[in-house]
Amino acid sequence: MTTRLGYIGVGAMGRSHIGVFREHFAGEAEGVALFDPHEPSRAAALELLPGAKVYSSAQALIESELDAVVISSPNCTHAEYAVAALAARKHVFSEKPVATTAEDCCRLVRTADRSRYIVFIGQEMPYSPFCKKTEELLGQGVLGAVQMVWCKEFRPPFLRKVDQWIIDERFSGGAMVDKNCHHFDVMNRWAGSRPRRVAAFGSRRFNQVLGVATEVIDNASVSFEYENGVVGTLQLCMFGPDRGEDCLEMGIIGDKGLLQTQLGRHALTVWPRDRKGLQGNVVEFEADPLGGHAGFIQEHQAFLAAVRDGIRAPTNVRQCVGGTLLAIAAEQAIKRGGIVEVEVV
Repeated sequence: MTTRLGYIGVGAMGRSHIGVFREHFAGEAEGVALFDPHEPSRAAALELLPGAKVYSSAQALIESELDAVVISSPNCTHAEYAVAALAARKHVFSEKPVATTAEDCCRLVRTADRSRYIVFIGQEMPYSPFCKKTEELLGQGVLGAVQMVWCKEFRPPFLRKVDQWIIDERFSGGAMVDKNCHHFDVMNRWAGSRPRRVAAFGSRRFNQVLGVATEVIDNASVSFEYENGVVGTLQLCMFGPDRGEDCLEMGIIGDKGLLQTQLGRHALTVWPRDRKGLQGNVVEFEADPLGGHAGFIQEHQAFLAAVRDGIRAPTNVRQCVGGTLLAIAAEQAIKRGGIVEVEVV
């Protein structure tokens, strides 16, 4: 069976999805339609999909003869288009985040729960070699019971998007909603619990591009707590140097030891609590074909398998929504200056 795909949003990310489906899964998926109001993006996409039909609206594409819709439009449109696609009896592959508001997150999850069609969220990290190796070590009990999780991302500014929508929180939902929702999701999986409350500080220090009040923050320090008592932290800097995969570090502390990522080396370091000396145990993982921690090719494979077999993928919308809701609550905590309860779906 060939899955007929329609693409809503064919900027850089949308064309990346086109490229992977076309190059790696040509016998399983076919891009037959696209919509994007930005003419240069449409022209670039048509070079990849010369036979695709161009639609004048997202709704017209959704109502056409398709099996699935791939959504890579600005974040604030994700839930609207996904709900419309489910109503039109289409499967959905939607880029992260799930949505930009808690209300839209809950609306999409509840709509998906009532539908027999799949809502797959494009969060590649659970499919990455480093996450799979980490889950393997957790399953073996190497770290014992998880007590703390963390993420540090010190990186350069956002890449440019059409009309710079990504740095306007009205369209992106905020820096952490766009950038860190999948890091929160991974930490949620490691904690094995639902995030309960969050406190955060953040501001704009250097990345003044739009010069408007809704421009996203460029730094944040976040602390959060899970229902099972595990605690976590996330630190974000968007004006750091480009150090490749070394811009990102994630880790876990359990009652038997500590795990720390070394993504640039394709390795994890495990430090057992009872170990003598200053050397940890280095555990290597397979490099991703696209480099780093990606999991990007694998997520497309998982989506097609879910459509073909009618199964819930590891990154179905109910599984992923907790990371987006935690990111939304963290953005709110910065604005309010206090502790914010994380929405429950």
